[in-house]
Amino acid sequence: MAVNIVVPERVAGHVLKGHPWVYADILPPGPPPAETGDLVSLVSREGKLLGQALFDAGSPIALRVLTTRREDVPGAPLWRRRVTEAWRLRQRTLDQTSTNAFRLMHGEGDRLPGVVVDHYAGFLVMKLDTPAWLPHLEGLVEVLEEVVRPRGIYLKGLSGRQEEESVPDIARPRVLAGRCRAWPTGRF
Repeated sequence: MAVNIVVPERVAGHVLKGHPWVYADILPPGPPPAETGDLVSLVSREGKLLGQALFDAGSPIALRVLTTRREDVPGAPLWRRRVTEAWRLRQRTLDQTSTNAFRLMHGEGDRLPGVVVDHYAGFLVMKLDTPAWLPHLEGLVEVLEEVVRPRGIYLKGLSGRQEEESVPDIARPRVLAGRCRAWPTGRF
């Protein structure tokens, strides 16, 4: 993590208690300290590491906290652990003989803020609440394939209203993995 972002004391306590967001209005004015999608370290005024976050330069939610544990390093191993925990929780709590549709990843609730994945009869549909996940999309898809072993993965796109021309190709609705016939194009 090359970029450190100093978090004011009044916000640091919230981060350490598990709040998954840090709003842009607490950052100093001026150019953004990182680029959208960068992994950054959150530090106290004294330089103490508070956690790791995903940066979004264009959102009111500038930082989506991924971990407050020093030993956790954002990347494929952390994504794998979070997806595995979510998958095991659904396997323990859902009667999959009576349903084949459920939310597998619920963003902040499953500690991957901004990532939503629904499971439909063995297929996964992913929606991202922030373009900050786009640089990490390939790794996330690999982890979902490894842990869940779906028949296919479809990217629904980015949340919110966005002008069609401003959406990068990587964020457009499309099949990410698997053999998917008859996936609808556009929005669900």
